[in-house]
Amino acid sequence: MSTIVRTLNAPILGQENIEKIHEASLYLLEHVGMKMTGDRTIEKLGEKGAVIEGDVIKFPRKMVEAALETVPKEVTLYTRDGQPNMIINSKNNVYFGTHADQLEFLDYKTNIARAYRKDDIKTMCKLADSLPNISFILSVGMCSDVDPAVQSQVTFLETVKNFSKTINFSTNDIESLQEIIDIAAVVAGGHAALQEKPFIFNYCEPIPPLTHPLESTEKLYISAMNRIPVVYMPYSMMGGTAPVTIAGALTQNNAEILAGVVITQVINEGAPIIYGSMPTVFDMQTTVGSYAAPEFHLAIAAAAEMADYYGLPFY
Repeated sequence: MSTIVRTLNAPILGQENIEKIHEASLYLLEHVGMKMTGDRTIEKLGEKGAVIEGDVIKFPRKMVEAALETVPKEVTLYTRDGQPNMIINSKNNVYFGTHADQLEFLDYKTNIARAYRKDDIKTMCKLADSLPNISFILSVGMCSDVDPAVQSQVTFLETVKNFSKTINFSTNDIESLQEIIDIAAVVAGGHAALQEKPFIFNYCEPIPPLTHPLESTEKLYISAMNRIPVVYMPYSMMGGTAPVTIAGALTQNNAEILAGVVITQVINEGAPIIYGSMPTVFDMQTTVGSYAAPEFHLAIAAAAEMADYYGLPFY
């Protein structure tokens, strides 16, 4: 297991501001609520005390606090062969992985960028597999030569064939999520074995501001029922899909993530979830969220402090 220990301590928020964001998030959840779709998720939330007002769901404070009590504070992720690979918690261990969903591939044989193909997955996986400080890979590439209807499944199959460490994956649709979990269960030796030693974790997102569509709630539902670790990661843009201030964006993102925590816990108490948060600035010239903005990285560092406040693993 290649664990990198974080030695830098550069607090952004401090305890007082962390608690302010926490309290403001609870206010949003209880008094403003979240717009949500997904009948079986909403039904479960209602059974546990959520207030349902049409498609707006409000989360009483006690409901959020109860979920924070039962959600695991540590997630261990394994290699394809069942060896411990990453222990994710609020301590100082740090792990690195690759990015996903490339549309193009810089062909190392020609030095020309071209459309990404299925065969490129093997190249990228073999490279990442050989690098000792890369602990996980995201199922890579939007393969131009694969039918989009089965793109997620084919990409995962090629990844699991060619990568021996932990796999982070996302899916184009709801249906393919369970199919990928089933494929991983075959590799692990059954669903029970996969739950005991997960070598995969799912990635999904709400839609800021304060919206959890069917695709998001169903992916949380399926992940929780299978007890597969899931990252819930709101990607918000300050001045666009979030308040213009970093404090406001952090509060909104935190509330959206806490809603995800509650959803997983009412579906299957003790199901693992990983805190993710990406607030950045809205570039009004290009109408995109800037990955290079200093505010983006400052806000992520602050979000990591929020995860640490809850004792949750952070992505």
